[in-house]
Amino acid sequence: MKLLFIVGTIALFPAFTGVYAARLWHQASKIDVIPTYALYGQIEPVGDASSSAADWIDGLLRASQESSNLNRKAALWTAISVGLGAITTVISAALPLFLHL
Repeated sequence: MKLLFIVGTIALFPAFTGVYAARLWHQASKIDVIPTYALYGQIEPVGDASSSAADWIDGLLRASQESSNLNRKAALWTAISVGLGAITTVISAALPLFLHL
């Protein structure tokens, strides 16, 4: 009976880590691109298209880096979730063998 409780408890870990990974991926998809001038509370430069474009490019690079970091963390948590799920499956498959001993 104690073994069933342990397996049931272990089975919750993949669910929690999977949900956390999904949350990180959701956050990564919601990153807004903010141009540099807006980041510092300024207005868009008027008449200077190259400066405005550079501000937007900088914003794109920052947003891309932030999204990449969140995606990397989400991939790690997904791998942890899959590993825990595999361990739980193996324990659950072997459980009848242990109960009959």
